[in-house]
Amino acid sequence: MEFLSVYPNLIEILLPPHKGECVLLFRKQLGLTQSELAERVNLSRSAISKMESGTSGVNEKVWEYVTRNVFQSLHSNEKVSYIEFREVLEKVFFYSQKKGVS
Repeated sequence: MEFLSVYPNLIEILLPPHKGECVLLFRKQLGLTQSELAERVNLSRSAISKMESGTSGVNEKVWEYVTRNVFQSLHSNEKVSYIEFREVLEKVFFYSQKKGVS
């Protein structure tokens, strides 16, 4: 997979098996509290908490915000677009769900 050759440390970022845990990891990588993330996406802190714990599904606004900002923090060249980055993330979580890791 060419994308992973561009970002070899991406595997470490993608270790969480759940999308909510990935939101938690990305939020922390961005240096945000749950309250700060909630404010930026116009949701409550408790909604963010529920997403991160897996109690509720991940809201599209939250997913877009954290993936785009993590991508921008990783992005050091023009070889990979944000869309490609996000497609890889979606494939990883789709594959995890098919394998029973949810």
